[in-house]
Amino acid sequence: MIKEKIFLIAVFEFIASFQSIYGGSDDFNITGLPLASYSTDEGLRYGGRVYLYTGNSGSRSSQYAYPYNSRTYLQATASTKGRLDAELDYDNCGFLHERLRLQCKLFYERILNENYFGTDAGSADSLMAPDGTSYSTYSGYEELFLDADSGTFANYNLYEHNTAEGSARITAMLPFNLRVMTGIRAGSIDIDTKDNGVPDSTLMSREQPAGIQGGLITSLLFSVSRDTRDYEPDPKNGSALDISALISPDGALSDYGYSAFSASYRKYVSFKSRFTLAMRAACTYSTEGAPFFRKGEFLTMSEVIPGLGGYKTLRGYRQNRFVDDCMTLANAELRVRLDSFTIAGSTFQPVYLAFVDGGRAYSGPADMITDPDLNGCHTSWGMGGAVAWNRSTVIHGWVAMSKEDLGISINFNYIF
Repeated sequence: MIKEKIFLIAVFEFIASFQSIYGGSDDFNITGLPLASYSTDEGLRYGGRVYLYTGNSGSRSSQYAYPYNSRTYLQATASTKGRLDAELDYDNCGFLHERLRLQCKLFYERILNENYFGTDAGSADSLMAPDGTSYSTYSGYEELFLDADSGTFANYNLYEHNTAEGSARITAMLPFNLRVMTGIRAGSIDIDTKDNGVPDSTLMSREQPAGIQGGLITSLLFSVSRDTRDYEPDPKNGSALDISALISPDGALSDYGYSAFSASYRKYVSFKSRFTLAMRAACTYSTEGAPFFRKGEFLTMSEVIPGLGGYKTLRGYRQNRFVDDCMTLANAELRVRLDSFTIAGSTFQPVYLAFVDGGRAYSGPADMITDPDLNGCHTSWGMGGAVAWNRSTVIHGWVAMSKEDLGISINFNYIF
């Protein structure tokens, strides 16, 4: 079986998470947070984050429930599967006006083993070797193809990239729980196909997708949302509708000209006090000209989620397993809350999780209407648990399965 079957070790690698206040007051403090997580795609990820806060929720008069005046954090992590990243993030609540929020980010990552299964939904439906042999499970694909022939094709579905990126977003808080965001996202990426000089030894070197040369990319961002969730980190009731767009004009500051549009809806319903049903539906579309590394991203006001597969979308498949111009996604998760308990002044509430995910990739939006065949839908399911620490910090752990593979995640936050 695949190496990840040693996941039992990872299950006991529970996230080491604590905070240490090194000094400060109500208007200024610094907080340190060690980070650790595990997922099938990244392996064990570890690092740290340092926060700098100014102000607190009680130091300003505003109708908005801002937790601070400003927050800055510096983070650095690495993983056992070849990921290295550093991030500097700034969040200013009440920027120029109490209705405005400014968020800026500088980000660098180097990933030695990023997944690439192609950018055509039809060709990616099965795991296929260059000789046309098809495999129904990832474990068989890995054993009989990737690890065979003295490792000639060990990197067949991998590539390496170095990405440096910056973004700035301004969000306006409007009446009726509406928010409008505009921003800019700019950066550069270098791509290595990992073929080690052997022609066609990787899928990327065979397909030569748009964007293989890397380069500069600058995009304008736009989002509108309506959020009625009762508590964003751990909602029990309410909903969130998000419509986002990205425009990348081809020119001096960008080597790629394309647009992307995404919509998502999340709904939370609680019943019998202990049960919450969380549901999400999303779709995304990228126009012609999108580079493969941006193709199929799910855009939201607060984050960018990669294509179908991985711990944020289809949890029983590998990251970016299914990517095409147009993609749809649906998730349903039942959260069963147990009795809370207190340790050293902190409150912890265990939560049982059971979930099902579904998604499909299409070559264009019209296919969603002309070719709605559910046989092309990919599904995964699983169960696990979470702990809500003082309700604001959620740590999850789960195992997800699909007909092709198995996924594991121990990390912060619910996926939606």
